Amino acid sequence: SEHWCNNTKRLANISENESRIEIIFAPRIDNIYSNPKETKYEYIVTKPYDFVLKDGPSLAINGIRDKTTINTNIFDIIDIHPPKIILVDIRKSTVDEIQKRFGSIYSLQISDVIKNQLRPDYRYFSIFKAIS
Repeated sequence: SEHWCNNTKRLANISENESRIEIIFAPRIDNIYSNPKETKYEYIVTKPYDFVLKDGPSLAINGIRDKTTINTNIFDIIDIHPPKIILVDIRKSTVDEIQKRFGSIYSLQISDVIKNQLRPDYRYFSIFKAIS
């Protein structure tokens, strides 16, 4: 939501004039007929990104949370220009699908939350790094 975009800018101290960082707000699209279900933002990728943080949209479709739902915008981004680094929050199905489709071009450090290995310095995000 626009609220979270503004909150992120505030927390990260990103000024309105910052040209190196783009925070995008777009409406969501759900595909409940695909298997697994898909959700994404209504956003057309037109340029390359070096770094992508995948955090949303929500896995809830029609008010029901489904952990098998995949967030698919990342595939559009990779198809245009594979980013050097992709961070994905604890969306295990999305992480698994990126690994399945693009494991040959990315190394993966999986989230400690997904691995259920929480400790004081745990890794929240799964990290995909382009293989050189």
